[in-house]
Amino acid sequence: MRPVPIATLSTKRLWLREPDPSDIREMTELANDRDVAVRLGTMPHPYTDNDARLFFSRFHSERSSWAICLGTGGPFAGIISLKPEADERVAGLGYWLGQRYWGRGYATEAAEAVVGYASSLRLHNRLISGYYADNEPSGRVLRKVGFAETGRSKRFSGLRCEDVDYVEMARDLLS
Repeated sequence: MRPVPIATLSTKRLWLREPDPSDIREMTELANDRDVAVRLGTMPHPYTDNDARLFFSRFHSERSSWAICLGTGGPFAGIISLKPEADERVAGLGYWLGQRYWGRGYATEAAEAVVGYASSLRLHNRLISGYYADNEPSGRVLRKVGFAETGRSKRFSGLRCEDVDYVEMARDLLS
């Protein structure tokens, strides 16, 4: 299944828009942080301009991604994405923010906007996501936007080079 169409979304404090190659400098600066990369399974570290270019040439075509910006035209703060799963009724929600934007509710606000948008499109019955068990702030974000734990497993962490405890989450969109 193709990714969902990307519409510009806005919230009280955020502007979510299609990422653009002009974001490469800020994306590289924010993603090139070990504390960000260790919370994500596949983000390379160090993160370079070439990694950002790979995002635009490959990953961006596999999923619907939004640049999380502070206000209209404001600074780039991170990425939030929906990725269609093999079962086309399911999509995966993923996100990251630069460390300087943590703890301000931006991830929750962006997730609420994208979950609401996904729900309005009625393309998926369920969203899935998850987090490494030692990243409880991400679990709080998911719970705030209606996700519930569905299981626990081990997931490989590229930066840690080992399997790490992982909490699986899901949210039904259609009744």
